[in-house]
Amino acid sequence: SKTVFNESLIGPYLEEISENENLESSGISEEKLTSSSGIIKKIKFAKLLLVNEKIVITNLDHINQLYKKIDERKIWGLLGGDFLLKYNAIIDYKNKRLIFSH
Repeated sequence: SKTVFNESLIGPYLEEISENENLESSGISEEKLTSSSGIIKKIKFAKLLLVNEKIVITNLDHINQLYKKIDERKIWGLLGGDFLLKYNAIIDYKNKRLIFSH
């Protein structure tokens, strides 16, 4: 699976967007999502710093609308298997932590 970021939130962190790539993906609904790719300038997840990382960008506002009733925090993206494998992620469910090593 691919990591995707919400186009309505990630904008200030983008170096460039490639609108030419017409990527299709599916989400939690039956509709196909149109996606583009981009290069992220710089963003940090705890101690993991991403610089000039190629990412997929799509509209995740429908997901935020679904979860708004449960939690006011916004979903910026969904980490996919590509990202988790690249950074050797360990999901520690017991301690509710996500650990990266690179």
